[in-house]
This record gives sequence, structure tokens and C-alpha cells, in this order.
Amino acid sequence: MLDSAAGNGVFGSNLPVSLARSQRLGLEGDFDKHFALYRPQAPASAPG
Repeated sequence: MLDSAAGNGVFGSNLPVSLARSQRLGLEGDFDKHFALYRPQAPASAPG
């Protein structure tokens, strides 16, 4: 999920979902100053 830093409130992201800091990926250059990129969490593995 890609979140723009523009328009975020005092408490951070204004996305309608809650994302863990561990899901955030860092990219090169100034990307992280303007956007936050999040990866989905891996689903729990099924017993078997």
C-alpha cells in the first residue's frame, strides 16, 4: 500500500486501515520523504 505524506495529520497517516511499522519498506532517494510504502503481512501458515 502506498501512502502519500502530503495531507497526513499530526498523528501520522490518514489511511483507513492500521499498518504496523514492521510492514513499512524503505526506498532510495527522497521517496521516503514523500511516501510510505507498506507490504502486506504474510498469512499465518496452515497446520499440516
